[in-house]
Formats: sequence, C-alpha cells, structure tokens
Amino acid sequence: MQKGLRPTPPSTPPAPPQTTEISPTSDELKALGNAAFAAGDFRGAIAHFSDAVAIDPNNAVLFSNRSAAHASLRDYQAALDDADRAVALKKEWAKGHSRRGAALQGLARYKDAAAAYAAAVALDPANAQLQKAKAENDALYKTYKRVREVHADEEFDKAVKAGGVVVVDFFATWCGPCKMVAPYYADLSVKHPAATFLKVDVDRFSRISQAAGVTAMPTFRVYKNGGPVGEPVRGADIRAVESLVAKYV
Repeated sequence: MQKGLRPTPPSTPPAPPQTTEISPTSDELKALGNAAFAAGDFRGAIAHFSDAVAIDPNNAVLFSNRSAAHASLRDYQAALDDADRAVALKKEWAKGHSRRGAALQGLARYKDAAAAYAAAVALDPANAQLQKAKAENDALYKTYKRVREVHADEEFDKAVKAGGVVVVDFFATWCGPCKMVAPYYADLSVKHPAATFLKVDVDRFSRISQAAGVTAMPTFRVYKNGGPVGEPVRGADIRAVESLVAKYV
C-alpha cells in the first residue's frame, strides 16, 4: 500500500427488496372450505370457514357452510349453533332454515326440525330437495313422537308413578351409540303401544340418572308399577332392550 493512501472500506450489500404478504380474503377462504368439503375433509373445511368468519363475521353463508361441515362430522350441536347464527343474520333465507332442520334432526329433535323445514319450504316452495328433506323428517317425527323426552324431574316421577310399563333411554347428546340406536328405540315404541317410552338426558338430569344406576350411555331401564324391574341394559344393544321390554309388557 502506498504511503498516505487510506484503505477502501468494504462495500455494503444492497438490502433485499421488501415484500408484502397478502392475506387471503374471506371469499378465497370460503372457496378453500368448499373444496375441502367436496373432498370429504370436513375438519379442514371447518378450519377454512372459521378463518373466513374471523374476517367476515356477518356472512350467513359462511355459518351455513360450516354448519354443514359440522353435521357431516355428526357434531350436530355445533351444526345447530352455526345454523342459528345463519338464520339470525339472514332470516328470509331458506338454506339457513334447512341447515337448522338438518342439525335438529341429527339431535333427534324431530318436532323442532319439522318447524325448521316448514320455514325453509315456505321461503322456497319450489325447491324439491327441501320438500324431500321435510317429508323424510315428517316421517321420522311420526314414529318418534311416541318417544317423549323428559324436560323436568317431576315429569319423570309422574310418568313412573302412574303405573304401567315405562321404558327409559338414558342418553347423552354427545354420545354416538345413543344416536345410532335411537331409530330402533323409536321403532320399539311403535311395536309396544301399551308402554310409555321416555328419553332422559343424563347431563341435564343427574338425580334421575344416578338413582337409575346409570354408568354408561346409553342405558335402558324398565319401570313397572312405580319402580324399576329387571336389570338395566348398558350399551346400544337393541335386541337386549327388546327382550327386556317383552318380559314386562
């Protein structure tokens, strides 16, 4: 180096170009959710619809679509919650009411489902798919209305103390086997019209359930002349239930 010359400082590399990450829109997320739903990825669909709802919380279609995804996973309570939100946002939309009907039917609340489907058909009377869904639920309700869900402790006590044969299905709304056996339980009620058939939600009526010795869902018990008879049937064994009922009717 020559005397008196200063060393050249190292050059500074240029800064990388700045990029802006673009977040997907609610419509793009809805499209992703629809694609996931069509592919049978219902959990993925729920995730996409939920992200879309976070962006657009007043979009009834998003709640309706997520309701359908929940129903496909048989999470009917979550499906009903979303359907209720869709109806609240868009009261004159038949699809929202039909989502309510499907969710209520999944919860075996056939009377309420009938009202929801009736509202849907009233808004879109030319829709053949709605007409079919309503007719199917009406047929189920015709059978299931012989099975009465208990809504108060006193109602259960009164039914048992009235005498005669009372058959009770102790169930939980989250219980898969309970939903699976419900149609057969309803059919059993038609076969034995002289007996009273009840359903008791164990999460709502713990006193009744504990007194009946319920430790698993579903559990079926028969009462006659004011008290329990026979051994309870635990599990979704409808043949065992039918055998138990046949002993006392």
